[in-house]
Amino acid sequence: MLASTRITCCLTAFLLLGLLGVSAPSSATAQDVRGAVTIDDPPEALESGSLLVLFAAFRTGEHQLHLDFESDAEVVPVQFQTIVRKDGETLGRSRRDPMPYFPGDMLMCPEAWDFIAMLNEVADDEGQLPPGDYEIMLIAENVEGEAGIEPAEFQFTVPRR
Repeated sequence: MLASTRITCCLTAFLLLGLLGVSAPSSATAQDVRGAVTIDDPPEALESGSLLVLFAAFRTGEHQLHLDFESDAEVVPVQFQTIVRKDGETLGRSRRDPMPYFPGDMLMCPEAWDFIAMLNEVADDEGQLPPGDYEIMLIAENVEGEAGIEPAEFQFTVPRR
């Protein structure tokens, strides 16, 4: 019974300190992260207007997405954000739950961000995007420390058919 009471007291003290914003000493420090999201050979025009063609170009490696960063931490929790604009108007914005990543250069699939799904919202039943100027911003953010991963941005035009 005494051990149970002691555990309850310790848990209560820990919870109270947490609620008051006091933390126990830790050897962990804020993670310093430096790097960038990059796109090899980003698209400039989507002549066909086909979202499937755009998606396939990313999936087959014609346009490669990279997350490349260095950190003093072994693992960094990264949160992916996406912003999609058409003709200067925001079509969508998303933020995913953080996931752990190892520092280094990683080839990323387009599904790590939500730009294809957001573009699909404005595409017609055949997957054709309306004509206009599109801007995609891909953000990878360190959620436990200093910001330092530069976002990638690319623009492309869908011409009038």
